[in-house]
Amino acid sequence: MSLIATSSAVGASLLAAEVSGGTIPMPTYVYGLIAFGLFLTLLALLWSFRNTAAKVGRRHTAPPGPHDPGHEHRWADPVDGTHN
Repeated sequence: MSLIATSSAVGASLLAAEVSGGTIPMPTYVYGLIAFGLFLTLLALLWSFRNTAAKVGRRHTAPPGPHDPGHEHRWADPVDGTHN
């Protein structure tokens, strides 16, 4: 089948579908309301995970000090600055 015959067959089927006048089960604005509700639901899901990376990143960092092997941590006296 040639390209011209294929394109005319596709065109004829599209024309037949357009002429038949298919109906939709709901008014058109309801489809917009459904899409808007879906987008709001997805926005709420996305919003629930805000700042999650900062919370997880903070949890995995170890504080400096006695956790380091072989490191002797000496605390400074806040009054005179000497180490004990």
